[in-house]
Amino acid sequence: MFHRGYLLTLGLLLTSVACQRSAEEQEANRKRIDARVHVAANQVWEGQRAQAQTELAAILKEAPQHPGALMVQTCLQLEQGAEDEAARTAIRLREMAPDKADAIMLMALVEQRRRTPRPGWTEALIEAWKSAGRPSLRDTSRYPEVAMDAKNAVSDVWKRTGSVESRLVAVLADHKASEVQQRWLVEHLSELEDPHLLLSAHEYFSGANGLPADLRRQARETVRLKLQAHGAGTNESRIPLLLLMADASEETPLTHEDIVALDRIASLKHYRDAPLSQRYVDAERRLEAAGASSRFDKAFMVAVANLVLDPASVLTKRAAATKDRLAPDDQDRLGKALLTLGARIQAGNTLVERSVGLRMMEQGAVLVGNEEMSAQVAEGYESIRSVIQSSRQVQIENWPLPTLQREWAKALVQDEWAFLSNLVAP
Repeated sequence: MFHRGYLLTLGLLLTSVACQRSAEEQEANRKRIDARVHVAANQVWEGQRAQAQTELAAILKEAPQHPGALMVQTCLQLEQGAEDEAARTAIRLREMAPDKADAIMLMALVEQRRRTPRPGWTEALIEAWKSAGRPSLRDTSRYPEVAMDAKNAVSDVWKRTGSVESRLVAVLADHKASEVQQRWLVEHLSELEDPHLLLSAHEYFSGANGLPADLRRQARETVRLKLQAHGAGTNESRIPLLLLMADASEETPLTHEDIVALDRIASLKHYRDAPLSQRYVDAERRLEAAGASSRFDKAFMVAVANLVLDPASVLTKRAAATKDRLAPDDQDRLGKALLTLGARIQAGNTLVERSVGLRMMEQGAVLVGNEEMSAQVAEGYESIRSVIQSSRQVQIENWPLPTLQREWAKALVQDEWAFLSNLVAP
């Protein structure tokens, strides 16, 4: 009896160990295949289609039902213009993940791209999202979790050139500068002349994680000294507003002199007069000239760094700290300046500009007692909320479809508001 019980226990123990080893081996094998899919996805991003196809063929021979491999394969076939093959792969993916929003959306995109005449990428994606029932891709787990570019633009550019312009653009492109590299930029900022890059540098050094606060402050002071020469004859309000707000605390009330200066700034014709699309083209050119990746995502990051809305946000907070301390004339003057300047900002074609501008106009309307304007601002907020909610649902930035992603990014910098408003249209 003792032997029987002993042998039974030993058998159960050995079975448990074998099951544990099997589970560990399966997990290790899954991670190995996931890593290979990750490699294939990045090859698609880099335009290495033949290498990606070879890698995916080997993966799917070993693991024919791997959803990540099927997803990347579908994207690759779409990139190659092989919509019929993409449709067959998308069906297999949908069978493996019938309830997964990514699989539903990708299949709908394939169907749109198979239409005659074939629609453009962005039009196809928007129509696919609508035809699929407007699913939310915001919180879905990704397969695979791909980094669009493992390369470090900063390191590449640092090796090739000592140009402060090129090095700053690389830092703006991927925000991977070390403290040593950031310190170098601080020391050479005085060599910058381009006002757009100076504005972006000020915005960057308002954060610049990993750099001591005193060095960030020194960088901003250097930039403001350079910008003073550009602010005198400008017809846009970004530079004079940045100089007026400087590094003032958000809780510091505005003075009478501040309000007079703000009145002058609000009379300028534009908040920014340079189209964001031009900044995107300039970023592509600069990155390519510096020998860095000119991929759309990096150029996009450089372009949006030039929006420079921190001074406007500081102004609204300082105005809030001021409103109960003003003489009637100053209150009216500040309110009108906020309404005018806010309208200039709100006229921009990005969601963030519209949001910041409306917030400023809301303050101005309250200060001058304009209830009709307050109602119009509320309607504007509602429109923005609808567009933002829809745009957050269409999160396809991890899909290895570089042609689609490039066209999407270009549409955003051309006119983000008009483009994303298509999402809320029937």
